[in-house]
Amino acid sequence: MEPSLPEPAAEHPHPITPERELIQHELQLIGALNDALDLRDAARMRTLIDSYREFHPGDAERLQEGYERLADCIELADDGSRALAQSYYLSARASPLRRFIRLLCLTTDA
Repeated sequence: MEPSLPEPAAEHPHPITPERELIQHELQLIGALNDALDLRDAARMRTLIDSYREFHPGDAERLQEGYERLADCIELADDGSRALAQSYYLSARASPLRRFIRLLCLTTDA
């Protein structure tokens, strides 16, 4: 007796839904922000941050703020931008951007 094949699923196991499209859009924005960060392109980062805020206002992980602090450090590199970066660094303890904040904003070259 041959084993029977399972019936084909009536619904795709991972359907394209508005929620998935929103997640994909957010991930694409984060990827573009990371690319702009790699290039130290603060102007591009600010444009992307504006788009991120428009389409994803919740931002529970505070990534928008972190990218803004990084853009400030790239563009301004003054005491004010370092102070804001320090505040973010200390309060956003789980942020994946903390290491970039530390390297770009808080590390002083001797």
